[in-house]
Amino acid sequence: MQLIQNLACIQAVINPSDRRISLNKDILRGKKILSMFIFTSTVDFTITSPYDDDAVAQNSQLVNISLFSNLYDIAGNNFLKDYLADNIILDSEFKSDNQLIEYPINRILDVDKSFITYKGDLPSWINSLKLLVFVSYQTQNFSLYTDEINGSISFDIPVSSTNQDIKLSDIVNYTLKGKPIKQILIKNAQDKPLMGYLDLYCKHNRIENIPTCILQNHSQKEFVLDKVDIDFEKSFYRSRGDYQNPKITFIY
Repeated sequence: MQLIQNLACIQAVINPSDRRISLNKDILRGKKILSMFIFTSTVDFTITSPYDDDAVAQNSQLVNISLFSNLYDIAGNNFLKDYLADNIILDSEFKSDNQLIEYPINRILDVDKSFITYKGDLPSWINSLKLLVFVSYQTQNFSLYTDEINGSISFDIPVSSTNQDIKLSDIVNYTLKGKPIKQILIKNAQDKPLMGYLDLYCKHNRIENIPTCILQNHSQKEFVLDKVDIDFEKSFYRSRGDYQNPKITFIY
């Protein structure tokens, strides 16, 4: 189980002339970084970026390279040096309990010095690849998490395009206003991975473009939320690929 309070999304491009992915994002400055993961597509389920029309790299395009994390804390310590980051890659068909090996960071990073790099060579026909790096961070004390469910409510998401942003306030009714959401589940009738993202603005939290496919996984490594109070007027479901009409369930 991974408890998320805040999640930053970094869109990164790697190419032979620039092998580094910087973690220099203003929202991460001075924040306690908990963990991170890298997101890719697959051949069968290609997803585009939440920020533009470019496809997120397929995992098959990464077979000849390896990714490595180099992290510095604010005291200047390079406490993670050339750590193999292949173990923290999730793809658009995320299913396996053993697919994600978490590395707890639990430090304030020097985001100007910290980076991810790759070794090896990209295929000759590829000039660059786009990846998404997700960083989990903490801004306040965590709420006491329990498995107790006080209630849940589900809504259909009317998706009609491979590239569509749907404001959550257009599908969610007032009964969820002010409710502390502890988990979001997404399902579809075909039981195929959903190509989309949830972009959540919350009263005290920010969860940027979390891939919906990982919210379909109900394993022991499921992603749960730190009782977030979602602003549905500012939050979106972003369809970015083979679209379906999913059902979203908010648990509080």
